[in-house]
Amino acid sequence: MDYVITDSILKPNETGCISLLFNTEGKVGEQNLLATVEANTIDRFYLLRLNAVVKQRELFI
Repeated sequence: MDYVITDSILKPNETGCISLLFNTEGKVGEQNLLATVEANTIDRFYLLRLNAVVKQRELFI
């Protein structure tokens, strides 16, 4: 899994965006991914959970 973040350092009251990129090639069925975000806040770590169902690709001939 790859990620894209708008900025690695944010000042107080600023917002940012984290995009998780998941390559589904070779994966079928239920997928559960975890990503951890570290911050200098009271709660130091945040767990992001991505749950998805990847369907098998239909081939049209």
